[in-house]
Amino acid sequence: MTACLADAEQADPLIGFGQVRHTRLRPALNRFAYPTYFLMLPMRRLRAARPRLHGPRPDRPQESPSAPAAALRLRQRLRTQPQPQPRKP
Repeated sequence: MTACLADAEQADPLIGFGQVRHTRLRPALNRFAYPTYFLMLPMRRLRAARPRLHGPRPDRPQESPSAPAAALRLRQRLRTQPQPQPRKP
């Protein structure tokens, strides 16, 4: 397993190309295929490089990014913004 982690940390970003196919047999035959692409990003390597690329941000607490923490920050921002007043007819 150590070799896999080491390989993942050295991986380069890649663009993959492929084809999406679908076939439906009932109620009527229908099939299609279309080209697609996707990105394979070395997330471990990007996370490790982030401090060197951007550096710490003194205006934000150093916490691990998570969906609940992000949702809490968004709710706090929305509470502090003034609410628009309804227009009178």
